[in-house]
Amino acid sequence: VLKLPDDAPLPASAKFLVSLKKIGEPVAQFDQPGSYRSAEVDARGQFVAEGLLPGTYEVTAQSYSPNVPHGQMLSGKQQVTVTDGGVVNITVTLQPLSFPNRP
Repeated sequence: VLKLPDDAPLPASAKFLVSLKKIGEPVAQFDQPGSYRSAEVDARGQFVAEGLLPGTYEVTAQSYSPNVPHGQMLSGKQQVTVTDGGVVNITVTLQPLSFPNRP
């Protein structure tokens, strides 16, 4: 599930994308089944990724909205270890993205 640090509701106008990358897999392996996945996020901030190979993954979540300035975008990362046939629940806390060289 995605959440904000203060447990505020997720912005209704934003869309969220979650990607999962198996740690230690070279870029050339991304097309291999189970080493990289993306997941859709519902209005409650929940997402499901199925068919992952066992291993440790970096879960990255980002918001996007065509009408929101870049300074209001949200992002978060979390590591998760997946076992064969296991189900894992995680929470990714989103923070505002910072752009150090932007006014």
